[in-house]
Amino acid sequence: MGTYVMLTKVSPESMASPAKIKNLEEEVKARVKRHCPQVKWIANYAVLGPYDYLDVFEAPDELMASRVATIVRSFGHATTETWTNSPLRRRGGFQTRPYNFRPAHSAKELRTTKFRGNRSSPIGLFNECS
Repeated sequence: MGTYVMLTKVSPESMASPAKIKNLEEEVKARVKRHCPQVKWIANYAVLGPYDYLDVFEAPDELMASRVATIVRSFGHATTETWTNSPLRRRGGFQTRPYNFRPAHSAKELRTTKFRGNRSSPIGLFNECS
């Protein structure tokens, strides 16, 4: 099973009242459960920014993930963007330890900080995998 992230932007008309949002959510949930029983919902968040919701779910393949997105869009009230997701830490994979992330707090600190690892990254976010 793969893990997928789906960002959803809901039309302003569908968000006219809290009851309308709740009904739409329940209809989508029932339809996904009926047409995609293999899908396991992991998380659902309301977010600030260009999208309204962020959903994380597991599906057996990309076809099933796209079916979930199609169901959400089929109500005519939303646009979606779906991404595949892969864990950073995995045994025997490309990454064996977490990245060392340290944000710079000022432009001067950014210019004077010496970064280990990947020198092609202008802000040095990623260290070498070892």
